[in-house]
Amino acid sequence: MPQIIPVDFSLFKPTEFHSQWVGTDENGINGCFLVVTRVPPGTGTSAVHTHLGDQFYFIFDGDMNLQLADQVLKATKDDLIYIPTAVPHKNFNSTDKDEIHWEFIVPGAFPGLARSYRAQWPEYELKEAVNDHYVRHLDRSKFDKTETSHVTMASYATGSHHCRIDIVNVPAGKGGGDIYVTPYDEVFYTMTGEQVFTIGRERHTIAPNTYVYVEAGVPHTFLNTSGEGATHIQVQVPEGPRTDANIPVRMD
Repeated sequence: MPQIIPVDFSLFKPTEFHSQWVGTDENGINGCFLVVTRVPPGTGTSAVHTHLGDQFYFIFDGDMNLQLADQVLKATKDDLIYIPTAVPHKNFNSTDKDEIHWEFIVPGAFPGLARSYRAQWPEYELKEAVNDHYVRHLDRSKFDKTETSHVTMASYATGSHHCRIDIVNVPAGKGGGDIYVTPYDEVFYTMTGEQVFTIGRERHTIAPNTYVYVEAGVPHTFLNTSGEGATHIQVQVPEGPRTDANIPVRMD
């Protein structure tokens, strides 16, 4: 059964850092965690910490300061941030505008997901740095304006051993093609536009800021039936063994 999970921004307090954990093993999401976070000006994570899985951010709006070990990296809208397992980190907002980002942690590892380094972390002198391995900018010029296309932001080839992350652009009237199944779970997060997802024999209209989780072996596809373009984040968990791993199926 698909999991369709809208993000309820009314739960975010206007002046406080807030992460909404919308997908965990408690509501049927296997092997990963689905999160959306808002960071108001002057706020951030409370302490340097680490996770037992790889963590990714994709920034929807605003600017982020990211501490990775003893380095501070800058990130902005349309950047994907890669934080490998066990790397101490924190993020904070030093601007006068909210910063909002998508988060994905894989594999999921409750209990003990976050381990605080408050007591153990030494007081290193922080250095500002630029590193395109950990902060990767989305080049929207790579999208095909007439057909469904994607830009791969993370994969096994770039250090992600547990998932592949694509940003997908879907022009009006286009979609994912005929209904298909995959040998891996797929996670979609609609950023802009409205799409119709066919999952099994059901159709679901998906609005922006909504997660769709489809388990391996479940027939599905998507179609942009609106008059404007749509974009979504699409994640393979784990990454498929080859690019033609989609298996077409008939739904008689």
